[in-house]
Amino acid sequence: MRQKTLANDKIKIKRTIEYTGPNKRDYFLADLFKKIQPTVGCEVGVRNGRTTFHLLEAFPKLKMYAIDYDIKLFYKDNMIIKYGPRLKAIQGHSHTVHEQIENGSLDFVFIDASHDYDSVKGDIEY
Repeated sequence: MRQKTLANDKIKIKRTIEYTGPNKRDYFLADLFKKIQPTVGCEVGVRNGRTTFHLLEAFPKLKMYAIDYDIKLFYKDNMIIKYGPRLKAIQGHSHTVHEQIENGSLDFVFIDASHDYDSVKGDIEY
């Protein structure tokens, strides 16, 4: 079993795309998506919706599932009206609500919930 990762531990990952834009995940994802053109995605751990809303704005044909333990932080009347059926908010823990999304229906999943090793691994396995 893997021991808890220390803050100074680093995982070296080979860069798969060239990116020189702003050092913000929502801009990085938007740049990546220009290349892969996803149509349906999911963010696990949405909090205030910044990344999900940025992607919905940048890609008008994109549909997003937004999973969070407390959707009230981002899923407000104005967002429901603005994005309509393109935004499906699902409240709960990813381990218990993943069955609400059809297997094989997603082009990508962005995991941004609990950031410890075991939680991320669990989100990937479910």
